[in-house]
Amino acid sequence: MKVLFVYIDLAAQKNRKGKLVCTPGGWFQEGIASIAACLRQAGHEVALYHLVNPVERDEFVTSVRRHAPDVAGFSIGSAIFPMSIRYARWAKEAGVPLIVAGGVHAMMMPEQTLAGGFDVACLGEGERPMVELCDRLQRSEDTTTVPSLHVKTDNGIVANPTAPFIEDLDQFPYPYFELFDFHRLVSSQTYTALARVSRGCPYSCTYCCNRQIRALYPNPKSFARTRSPAGALGYLKALRDAYPEMRYVNFMDDILHPDEAWLEEFLPVYKREIGLPFVAQHRPGLLTEHATSLLRDAGCYELHFGLESGNEEMRRKILKRGNISDEQIIEAFRLCKKYGIATGAYNMIGLPFETMAMALETIKLNAVVAPNLVWNPIFTPYPRTDLHRVAAEAGLVAEEPDYETEVIVDNPGFRPKQVLFVRAYFKLFVNAYKLARRLPRLLGRPLEVMLDRVFLFRFLPYGLLTRAGEGWMNFEGGTKAFVRRRFPRLYLRLRHWLTGHRIAHPTE
Repeated sequence: MKVLFVYIDLAAQKNRKGKLVCTPGGWFQEGIASIAACLRQAGHEVALYHLVNPVERDEFVTSVRRHAPDVAGFSIGSAIFPMSIRYARWAKEAGVPLIVAGGVHAMMMPEQTLAGGFDVACLGEGERPMVELCDRLQRSEDTTTVPSLHVKTDNGIVANPTAPFIEDLDQFPYPYFELFDFHRLVSSQTYTALARVSRGCPYSCTYCCNRQIRALYPNPKSFARTRSPAGALGYLKALRDAYPEMRYVNFMDDILHPDEAWLEEFLPVYKREIGLPFVAQHRPGLLTEHATSLLRDAGCYELHFGLESGNEEMRRKILKRGNISDEQIIEAFRLCKKYGIATGAYNMIGLPFETMAMALETIKLNAVVAPNLVWNPIFTPYPRTDLHRVAAEAGLVAEEPDYETEVIVDNPGFRPKQVLFVRAYFKLFVNAYKLARRLPRLLGRPLEVMLDRVFLFRFLPYGLLTRAGEGWMNFEGGTKAFVRRRFPRLYLRLRHWLTGHRIAHPTE
């Protein structure tokens, strides 16, 4: 069987005039590469159509026909679902017999996915279902009873139960990294390879789909899994063979790693046999001084944390982040500074029940912990998540939102125009409050009071200010992308200088 993966790797959002604006992608996708490896191991042919920009019908149809696939596999998210429907229709017009949808949206909304023109929706991990589907197609056997697949038939949808996931990740072959052209990936512009040595998350934050995905399986207790240290090392060596130019590794795992015993076994071997500086993610309240020391010694130069909100009640009651206190967040960033690890902070604005005052708390917490990098996207209530349900029940969001809209949640105390303003000026206010904290109290306290009043002033010209702020954001983002693409070494030097951090190889 010939399988063509169609990877729609771009962002699509409507601007204030209702026009759809697409932002190019260019990223490695672990799931596609893993499924492709399993299909190749079973004797099937695989190819990738990597769409980093939208294309018109004729170009798409011509490209698909060139591959002549028996199956087209789409990985779809909610934000690009409307676009995916169009491409699935065109794939049918190109003569593809079977169109399969995987990804989070297909898992959460299989009925909507199948109604959108797809023939099959895969719920759960796709390696074994896709292999069994293609094996049956090759043998001309019934394909409507494959576990984990919801199949559209003339008599309706056949919803098969989700098969247990494989608990030992070392049983999987290493991803087929070569499916991707690494030289065209955004991360490769800075000689960085994206890696993932674990799957699943043990937590149940309400804005995330992990709990719902975990519940699909008959063996949910083992949902959070990690390759063995030896398996993770083999994975990284295979990645290096596919992309020998890599000089940095970005571990995309939710946490690297909650088990310090795993770190104690893996990191010394990583330092000795891979020896590349790396970025990873961790969790406030979980990071210890011992783990920080281990990570730094092995070459970790940057750790990212999810702050999400500066309001403890929001984190605890609405986001269900557990009992992560402000003190624990501050301590995690303090440990990183002590060991010379740069930091990044993920925040969300426009959360259900959030107010301008609560958004200001988030800004102030960022000013306290002083991360080197700050991200502040607008919150999106993805389908079937607990927070989407809660927001819908409160009348703050539609049951089926338009995910191409910038601000989906409409809070009485945090209107869309205010959310857009905060997104545009979040980093500016963080830096201003950082300055206020560095000044002597006699100067810093009046400055902080003035900033509070400006931020919370209800009659600001939000529209005018937001347009100016977004103009600067677009200029800054465009300039960074240009320098990264055309002058990568200069970009790296500037990045290291701006973060105030020299990246040393662990062998130095």
